[in-house]
Amino acid sequence: DPSILGAALDHGLPFIAGALTPTEIDAAWRAGSTFVKVFPASSVGPGHLREVRGPMPEIELVPTGGIDASALRRSSLQVPSRRPGE
Repeated sequence: DPSILGAALDHGLPFIAGALTPTEIDAAWRAGSTFVKVFPASSVGPGHLREVRGPMPEIELVPTGGIDASALRRSSLQVPSRRPGE
């Protein structure tokens, strides 16, 4: 909801929009989302995240829903060594 995103940003709060497709991810980022939650990440897998990051490396993605450490180890997705917001 753009009004909730705007209110959060007006108050200096981070906002994590939810998206799945590259179009939705890009729209959420352009609207000002601090991070973009990719949900449900388990339905598309780590390969989807890797492919999305290719043309959009600046977007902070937060995979949610079924992605665990073992799935990440099996993929070539790079896990940031910092926490979001650092």
